[in-house]
Amino acid sequence: MKTVVVSFEKRTSTNSPNYALDFVNFLNDYTIYVDTLIILSKNDDNGLIEALSSNFDILFILNSDSAGFYVPSVLNKLNLSPDKDGFCGDKKVVSCVPLNFKTDYPQIFERALSTKFNISFGKLTFKLYGISKEEVENVTYQITAKIKSVFFNVTETNGDIKVCLIYGDTAPKKQVDMAVRDFIVTLKKHIYAEDDIPLNQRLIDVAKLRNQKICTAESMTGGLIASKIVQVDGASDVFYEGLVTYNTLAKERRLNVSHSTVNKFSVVSEQVACEMAKGLIEQKNCTLSITITGYAGSSVHPDKDDGLCYIGIATSRQVQVYKYHFKGTRQQNIESAANAALFLAIKTIDNLDYLS
Repeated sequence: MKTVVVSFEKRTSTNSPNYALDFVNFLNDYTIYVDTLIILSKNDDNGLIEALSSNFDILFILNSDSAGFYVPSVLNKLNLSPDKDGFCGDKKVVSCVPLNFKTDYPQIFERALSTKFNISFGKLTFKLYGISKEEVENVTYQITAKIKSVFFNVTETNGDIKVCLIYGDTAPKKQVDMAVRDFIVTLKKHIYAEDDIPLNQRLIDVAKLRNQKICTAESMTGGLIASKIVQVDGASDVFYEGLVTYNTLAKERRLNVSHSTVNKFSVVSEQVACEMAKGLIEQKNCTLSITITGYAGSSVHPDKDDGLCYIGIATSRQVQVYKYHFKGTRQQNIESAANAALFLAIKTIDNLDYLS
């Protein structure tokens, strides 16, 4: 299937081309890969006509509301009249994609694939953290080498990995079940959700389920962990407070971190992260504390320790500290560290019954 994506770029907006790339990733989840991505200025109706006149099986139009002309009128000139789902054409199919394509559009798209291209399939989604994309792809390669009726698509953003397992409607159920079992058994410790939900949503869900109250104390991430938590509707049910103890003295005064510990091991150390988590949980405002200390990094004065961080997770029964060393830009390291902290909190809550 030859696939073309056309996106109108509104330069005062951030929708394109990031929005276009998000949509490309959406198609990848269905193992549909884009042959041509065309970014047009808002007044380029000729560019749209040229794209519609090219050789393709399906063409998607993004950001049509950003165009400086009425896109349906161009479609009508080419005898293309959208149906109730926004699709038009027969042999060459065109779709005007809604701005929020992640909500209702997947069902519409799947229905169009079935009716217009006779493509029917099932899809399962898994979310993982704490493993590289390459390692996940190696696992999926080994599975598909044995089970030819399934396909995998793996994408990654700041360490957060999404895996879509796709199978045809004629695939033997036994083979699909075997692929799912092999995937879960091999990567169980890295899987945090068997659905397409983000880390922050999953943390809120498991915290509510297990009646947990969360506090955070951040240094390296500067409040990003708390920010990610409160982005989720219903976070107030499980989130008590977030502290940004950026300065060393703040760690000592607010979290009872020992000055001698800082002097002996440095402020970015396993010992300080441990005392931060312990000091926060001992205030008895929460049942789970998340803390972090680290070096975000600098492009001006890069250092070998850039991206190094220690994340402390404490419950009333124990404190665990985890070491990470990210290798991205300053902002990427901060984002990855926040994601790692959310993942570790999820896993800690999941394993509460097994803590001694």
